Amino acid sequence: MEERLGQEVEPAEIDGEIELRQAGVGGDLVEQFEFLGAGEHISAHAFLFARRERHGLAAKFGATREVIPGSGVGGPSRALLARAAVLELGEAQVKAPVTYLSRQTSGAFANPALAGNVGYGVLRQFDITFDYASRQLFLEPNANHGQPDVHDRAGLWLERGERGIEVIEVVADSPAAAAGLKAGDLIVAIDGKAVSAIALPDVRALLRAAPGTRVRLRVVAAGAGKAPKDVVVALKDLV
Repeated sequence: MEERLGQEVEPAEIDGEIELRQAGVGGDLVEQFEFLGAGEHISAHAFLFARRERHGLAAKFGATREVIPGSGVGGPSRALLARAAVLELGEAQVKAPVTYLSRQTSGAFANPALAGNVGYGVLRQFDITFDYASRQLFLEPNANHGQPDVHDRAGLWLERGERGIEVIEVVADSPAAAAGLKAGDLIVAIDGKAVSAIALPDVRALLRAAPGTRVRLRVVAAGAGKAPKDVVVALKDLV
């Protein structure tokens, strides 16, 4: 483990939050952000900025496509989809991370004291050591370091319901929109396999397959009495 990757942090409880004193995206300093180790329900990829307006990041990244980056007790959150050139955590770097610019007006990501949240897309690239006694965080690159960070390539946000997997949102001008999918549709099979036999994270992973992959969905359109139909979604990068 290289000590130079150690990042001094503020004191914190073992089950609490860690505030990094220095971090940045694309060379711009971010004053503080929480290092929560969030799962897919909060920040599926690299970094979710809470204060995008303060840093002018939407204009800097040319971010115009709105997506749902995650969902929690309060329901789905909303953000602009972007990709930064590099995320710097002290001296550790992650290149080209998927980045969400929060559009929340309430809840944690509307907190003016919070700059953002590091997600699993970053954390999986390091073996992480929290040294609370010395107030340091160590990030040691592992075998995942440098692997591309991939956002959903279908343009869908899905949740599991009683009868199948429900389409919560279809991103505008996405492969899913081109295939005719709409919010409220129910997916009952993927590539001929019933969704009851597929975990939701695995479904989402299928929709992050290589650009050009054609995924066949059996869909029951929103509304009573609709017969299932097959649609094909040709995946592509959205960011």
